[in-house]
Amino acid sequence: MHPEMTNVMLIIIPILTLLYIYVYSRRRTLLKLLNQRDNILWHIIQASKIASIILLLLASTLPVTVQTIQFTVHGNPEETEIKRVMYNITALHVLLIDESKSMQYTDGTNITRFVRALNFTYRYMNYLSPKDKLLIIGFSEYPRKICLGNITFCHPKLLELSPDKRYSDLSAALAYAYSYVTASQYPAIIVIVSDGAYNEGGDPYDEIVSINKSGYPVLFVRIGLDKRADQLVEELTASNIYVININQFTEKLLNKLTEDAARQMRLEAFISKKLLEVKVSKEVVYPYPTIYLLVASLVLFLASRIEGY
Repeated sequence: MHPEMTNVMLIIIPILTLLYIYVYSRRRTLLKLLNQRDNILWHIIQASKIASIILLLLASTLPVTVQTIQFTVHGNPEETEIKRVMYNITALHVLLIDESKSMQYTDGTNITRFVRALNFTYRYMNYLSPKDKLLIIGFSEYPRKICLGNITFCHPKLLELSPDKRYSDLSAALAYAYSYVTASQYPAIIVIVSDGAYNEGGDPYDEIVSINKSGYPVLFVRIGLDKRADQLVEELTASNIYVININQFTEKLLNKLTEDAARQMRLEAFISKKLLEVKVSKEVVYPYPTIYLLVASLVLFLASRIEGY
């Protein structure tokens, strides 16, 4: 209770007591004149009235209990401190880039799907931490490792990719990538850059979802307008797999989406590996004493309203 409220209570309680004594003396005189006996219930009702007033005063001035607790949560990448921590943690980005012949299509533009795929890959690499590692895999009928190293080393190696292969087996490429990330000591992200027109191997949907659930976030980047990719993209989106369809966005918006995707993928990978946790404090409000006093005051007040008293 606030200190000043103590003084108020010291004034209110004597006043209520004196009022009770005054009313009781008048009542006793009246009962003598009427030759009636006193009723104990009357005293109980008056006590209830006084108690309800006192409890109401207490409830209105009692400070709400606030307790500070500390708990661990995964960090928010928007926070400056978390950005610094994320910058200093190394992640492995496995880039699966489609080398099948369908990547030579232009979809009615003057740029092939393959060039769009390279442009996206360069853009994605720009938003990574210099401490990150890259594993670039070109895939068609068989996956092949193009580069494993830091960003500076792998950047020019992208020119070794060539869209002249006949088949596209995305499932085999995913299995190949998964074998690397499970053997790696780094938190890893798998990025698929493809038109989604696989024509060899099994349906990659189940593998993508399984890899994502196992703690390695997957980003699917759709290049071009091949109808054969529609169902896969729809299923991945429904399963909360991160999908970017580069044909739907302007360059400016695509830059923003790519930056967000790179940051989100790294964050999810770090959380999965339990490398990024933040202890935060939170004030928890406990209004229960006040509520209890108000309820008690209300009950006593209603009880004091018995007819005749």
